[in-house]
Amino acid sequence: MISHCKKLPRCISEREIKTILPLSEKDIDQLKKGSGNAEKEYLFADSSTALGVNYFSLYKECHKECELEYEWKEDSPLKVGGNSNLDIRLKEGNIIKFYESKFLEPYYMSNSDFTAAYFDPVYYTVNKELAQNIINMIRCKVCDYYNVSQLVRHLLAIYNHIYKHPAEYSGIDEVVLISICWEMPDSFIKSMVNVTKRSISYLNKRIDALLKERINAEDYINQLINLLQPELGKKLDIKLSFKTDSYNNAISALRESEFLNSFKEQYFL
Repeated sequence: MISHCKKLPRCISEREIKTILPLSEKDIDQLKKGSGNAEKEYLFADSSTALGVNYFSLYKECHKECELEYEWKEDSPLKVGGNSNLDIRLKEGNIIKFYESKFLEPYYMSNSDFTAAYFDPVYYTVNKELAQNIINMIRCKVCDYYNVSQLVRHLLAIYNHIYKHPAEYSGIDEVVLISICWEMPDSFIKSMVNVTKRSISYLNKRIDALLKERINAEDYINQLINLLQPELGKKLDIKLSFKTDSYNNAISALRESEFLNSFKEQYFL
């Protein structure tokens, strides 16, 4: 990916590349508050932060009515621990969408484990019975690679924020958590050099596994939402939902951008 981006006209150095659209000071300030050095990673050719920034800056260019925020970090999943950090918050009309963005990570990382606190109902903000039902669900590991446990943590943080701050969701009908990933295309695999047939075979098996796990993750998270929705309904009339998406599919929303081809070229789409 880095060697490919070095051929693009926006290349700055060995790993850095300018964003397709320049960011505002507000955008950069939002990135600074995020976890994982986001204010620097948005220039790294191989980072998920850069992919998200490049895509959503073009999305806002095409959908000017939307409200875009990077690195949403307003609440925590449990009573203990830090706040959950979601890559994108997007408000369009009466719908708020929270995005967790992934680029290359699914191809070399695994689904993360829950810490001990997630198995103790005392640390949940919901009632003990609901907390125990959630714990029973998270004991079942449904994915090896697709990071569904991170999505569970994000979902709980979003739920807590809605429940504690209902006024901020006045006029909102639906809040959606979206896991959006880059699906490695054949063109990217063919561009690799000095890679063994065995490595390519392993990669293709991982791609197949991720496609199956994406379906499992969608079903699993929505089952969890079915547990949370009745309790949330006691506070306000709002629908909570989850879905998965891919940047490969989502580029259709950028069709009016004059920079669409630049985005597609940079990410082999």
